[in-house]
Amino acid sequence: MNPILEFEKVKKSYGTKQVLCDIDFSVEQGEICGLVGANGVGKTTMMRLAVSLIAPNHGAIRLNLHKKGNVGVLIDYPVLDLGLTVRQNLEAHRRLCGCESTVVKEVIDLLSLKDYADKRVKHLSLGMKQKTALAQAFMGSPELVILDEPVNGLDPQGVRDIREIIVKLNREAGTTFLISSHIIDELVKVVSRCAVLKDGQISFVEADTVKIEEAFFERTGR
Repeated sequence: MNPILEFEKVKKSYGTKQVLCDIDFSVEQGEICGLVGANGVGKTTMMRLAVSLIAPNHGAIRLNLHKKGNVGVLIDYPVLDLGLTVRQNLEAHRRLCGCESTVVKEVIDLLSLKDYADKRVKHLSLGMKQKTALAQAFMGSPELVILDEPVNGLDPQGVRDIREIIVKLNREAGTTFLISSHIIDELVKVVSRCAVLKDGQISFVEADTVKIEEAFFERTGR
């Protein structure tokens, strides 16, 4: 066992509403782990906690990285400057992360963004904005990538492209992924196992659509 991300007895509340209850959860180095659950159940909260965007009310969260801050993140929705081009957004993100200048071209090629690189983001489709945000998350060879609904807005070809990129980075670079998605059929094509979040608690199941759905509906009481 070599966890890159660990939650230990984590609790998180918003006011009087408790979202996470004594969460014990880990993502192992080199795996692709899925996270599923109903809207509002706390998936995004877990991801925001993982990268210290918010703090838990109780418990500990540990990132076991070789290099501090070496995490790629896409949470909630693409955060882009709509008045800038794709290339300019990526360049700004590169400078913020302290990455080498070559990484902008690398992620443009990786995400097949060359034809859109000099277009202003405000003129792009939701799918292309999503791809630009994913390019930011993949920048600089992160050890861990946390993706919240990464194929949101993508057409079927775009979904396949992202799936292939995730598998490629995992196999060739050893990149670890934590991915949340409502599209279970697509998620099971890339993850090694899946965590089901319900009523503030986690259960793990195999990467199998039927088993994930059975675990989810059993916990919802449907």
